Amino acid sequence: MIKVDWELEEAVVLFDFYFENGGDLRIFDKDKKLMELSRLYNRRARMLGIAVDEKYRNLAGLRLQLGCVHYVVTDGAEGMSSVSHLFRETYELYQTDPVRFRQIRDEFYEKYQREKGAEEGMRAIVTVIGKDQVGIIARVCALLSEQGVNVLDISQTILQEYFTMIMLVDTAASPIPFAQLVKLLEEEGKAQGLVIHAQREDIFNAMHRI
Repeated sequence: MIKVDWELEEAVVLFDFYFENGGDLRIFDKDKKLMELSRLYNRRARMLGIAVDEKYRNLAGLRLQLGCVHYVVTDGAEGMSSVSHLFRETYELYQTDPVRFRQIRDEFYEKYQREKGAEEGMRAIVTVIGKDQVGIIARVCALLSEQGVNVLDISQTILQEYFTMIMLVDTAASPIPFAQLVKLLEEEGKAQGLVIHAQREDIFNAMHRI
């Protein structure tokens, strides 16, 4: 795993997310919003040329960091105790200079939030081929869900001992580049003795157009 230190603007946005979504541990029910935040962090990394991997600011990691935020805000009464000095500085900024805090937050969203409609409708076709085995659909769907990919439709066929599946998915909310998602699916396929391939819907349609 590539370790990348948190920076002030990231911490400000995380604290703002915490307060805007209830300011307590019930925030863990906000996975859809948290995935969107993960996507923004990853877009920031790409724009700044920061080398990251699939675990960078992912859903599990952000949940952990929100536990640290909760620990700071509750003065150690609840949450995760492994708190960085940066998080304490960020909370102090929130309390003592809210104008500056909001300015940093607003600049972050202005720089890294996608333009309206810029990444909407990012649909792809995922194909799975291999010998039939228990749990194929569950494993593939779990991997897609972890990466913020929404499954729109599934078609599957079993011919004797062979399994084939075609999935239509929406990758718009995924925090990772599409090429990285393709690689993750291919690696999962190899681990399970399957061939898993993902392709953009428009390219798929172009290749199969008569």
